[in-house]
Amino acid sequence: MNPIEKQEQRRREQLRRRLFSDAYLAGSLGWSDSQEMGVLAQLNMLDVTMQQVRNVLEYLEGLGLIQVERRAYEWHYKITALGCQVYEGNAPWPVGISPRVL
Repeated sequence: MNPIEKQEQRRREQLRRRLFSDAYLAGSLGWSDSQEMGVLAQLNMLDVTMQQVRNVLEYLEGLGLIQVERRAYEWHYKITALGCQVYEGNAPWPVGISPRVL
């Protein structure tokens, strides 16, 4: 892997960690429109389709790390108590997922 590829990979990993951090902060209070738009803009920088985003959110919900609620015409995501413990390092990451994946 050349230095440019390493730098790009590092940038993507940092962005993924920041996305999880944004989700953690927003989830504790509920998503605001500006936070949701910010996260979606960052996801677009990763060339991720909305279907892939939905797949990841469903996967995280299946692991019990987030909770999804439908309100009117919007979906709201909240991090669960388990998700908080994992994020803060007080619980192990579930099998198949790690900070590098996010």
